[in-house]
Amino acid sequence: MNNDKSEHLLYSVVVPVYNSQESLVRLNSELHEVMGKLGEPYELLYVDDCSPDGSWEVLKTLQAQNSEVRIIRLAGNVGQLTALICGVQNSRGQHIITIDDDLEYNTFDIEKLVEHYKANQFLIVYAIPKGKNQKNFSYRLFYVWRNLILNYILGKQHTEGFRVFNRNVVANTEGLGSVSIHLEAIHKLLIDERFVGRVNVEYRKRPFGSSGHNFLKKLQIIAEVGIDYMHSPLKGYIYIGIFLIVLIPFITWALINVLWSSLLQILVIMFIVYCAMALIAMGLLTYLATSVHMRIKGKVDYIIYEQY
Repeated sequence: MNNDKSEHLLYSVVVPVYNSQESLVRLNSELHEVMGKLGEPYELLYVDDCSPDGSWEVLKTLQAQNSEVRIIRLAGNVGQLTALICGVQNSRGQHIITIDDDLEYNTFDIEKLVEHYKANQFLIVYAIPKGKNQKNFSYRLFYVWRNLILNYILGKQHTEGFRVFNRNVVANTEGLGSVSIHLEAIHKLLIDERFVGRVNVEYRKRPFGSSGHNFLKKLQIIAEVGIDYMHSPLKGYIYIGIFLIVLIPFITWALINVLWSSLLQILVIMFIVYCAMALIAMGLLTYLATSVHMRIKGKVDYIIYEQY
C-alpha cells in the first residue's frame, strides 16, 4: 500500500496472531466482507507473535492476494498485549479496530461497533460479548477475581479486546519501541466515561483449538499490567498488605479451634505465614521497582523481524 493511499485510510483493523493458521483464512475473509460494507478505506494489519505453527506462511499468502493486508512478524514471542500495541503503533488509520484471531468475537459485529462509535462521537467503544464469562470453569473462576481485583482495587471498568477507538487515544505512544502504558489503562486514567461506549454483542464458540489463557495466565497478566492502572502504584500493594494482616487472625482462629494444634505448632505455622507474606511483599515491591526502572530506561518490548 503506497503512502498516498495510507494518508487517507479511515480504519485500521489490528489483529494479534499466535498459532492461528486454521482460523486466519476465514477471519480474513470475514474482515474484508464487513469492512467492505462500511465503504471506507481500510487496512488489515496482522501481527504474528512469533508463532511456531504455520501462521506466518498463511499470512504471507493472504498479503500477496490483497493490497489491504499488511503483516508484521515479531522476532520473539512477547505476548498478546505487546503484539497488539505493536500493531496499533504501526497502523495507519485514523480509527483503530482491534479483534482477536480465534473467531470468538463475531467479526460482523464490527458494523454495530462502528455505528455506535460514530453516532455518539465516542473516543472508544467496547464490544461486550454476552455469555463469554460462562464459557468454561476457568473463565467463571477468573471473572470472580477479575471483578474483585480490576474493578474494586484498580478501578478498571468492563473492557474487551474487541473495540474501536480514535487514534488520538494512543497518540502519545506512537513512535515508541516500548509499551509505555497498557492500552486500557489510558482509558481508565485519562478518558472520562462520558466518552466511552459499550455495545452488547453475541459470543460465539471458538471453532478451532483452545485458548492458551488459563486461570494462572490471566492472573499473571493482571499482575503485569496492574501498575498501569494506578496514579499511585504502591496503593495497590497497601491494599494487599491490609488484606493479609486482616487474614492472620482468621488463620489463627482456624488453627486453634478447628485443627486443635499445640501452641508450638501454631507458632511455627504463624512464623511460616509471616515469612511468606514478607517474601510476597518483597517480590511485589521488586517487580514494581523493576517495572518503573525499565520504563524510565526505555525498555524495548518487541522487535520486528520482517513486515510486508
